[in-house]
Amino acid sequence: MNQDEKGRKTPDAKKRKGFYAALYSCVGVMLVLAAVIGYNNMTSGNKANVKNETAQGTANSALADSSQDKSYLYSSPTDNGDMAKKTTPIPAPTVRPAATQAPANKPAQTPAITTQKPVSVDDNGSATDENAIIAVPAADDQNNAAAAPAVDQSDEAAPVANVEEPAQEKTFTAFTDGDTLDWPLVGDIVMDFSADRVVYDKTLDQYRTNNVLCIAGDLGAPVSAAAAGKVTDIYTTNEDGKSVVIDMGNGWTTTYSQLGDNVAVNVGDVVETGQNIGYVGSPSIYTVLLGSHLGFEVEKDSVAVNPTDLLVSN
Repeated sequence: MNQDEKGRKTPDAKKRKGFYAALYSCVGVMLVLAAVIGYNNMTSGNKANVKNETAQGTANSALADSSQDKSYLYSSPTDNGDMAKKTTPIPAPTVRPAATQAPANKPAQTPAITTQKPVSVDDNGSATDENAIIAVPAADDQNNAAAAPAVDQSDEAAPVANVEEPAQEKTFTAFTDGDTLDWPLVGDIVMDFSADRVVYDKTLDQYRTNNVLCIAGDLGAPVSAAAAGKVTDIYTTNEDGKSVVIDMGNGWTTTYSQLGDNVAVNVGDVVETGQNIGYVGSPSIYTVLLGSHLGFEVEKDSVAVNPTDLLVSN
């Protein structure tokens, strides 16, 4: 081969050599990459296996623990202060026995438990049978007996609480035939009692009978009870104004009318002779021309009686 041919072939040979070098380099890189990828896959698989084995082992341990005796969960601390495997003990569940169904008309009773128990020597020194059967109350009966308060059998009597006796109702001496009345108000007679004949009524401008003795008095003058008795009624009418009725007993009653609203007694009160019962008020429209006065009426078994026949002399 001449010099020119060598000069021409040299560049081609260099190109082929470079191509093969690049090819080998690529193959080497690919092998390295394949090795790296394979290693990573192998490492990841090992890690997954280890993780699965760890999880499986934990589950197996849990199953093993569940099959073990759990009585320590309900145990209390030991005498030397050690706690039994658990920081907070869980109390053991209480198992209640089934309730005994009692008849509707009879409460359930727990039978007594009998047991053999030695008997002590009696007061005479004789030994009793050691195999005697003694009835022992059941647990519920013992608890009830313990809860029952002790009975004081001392000779001293328990103190008796002081009981207040109800207040006795005030009484009065009943009015009888032949008794006299005090004047309820001292004053002039402005209209006489007249039950059997008519008299002139200047307010009504007519003649009529009159069962009331009208005694003049200043407005607000006190009025007293003519005799002892019990207040049975207090009422107000257009004819008589404010009135107080007192039962003196034995069918005798007195009525005090033309009073002011400020009466001094209540229904049910027992009054004494001379006790204030009210005050003279303004006259009603039916007696306005008589001026302020007291209308005083006396009855025996609902029949009008002339008050002047019973009133003491002034």
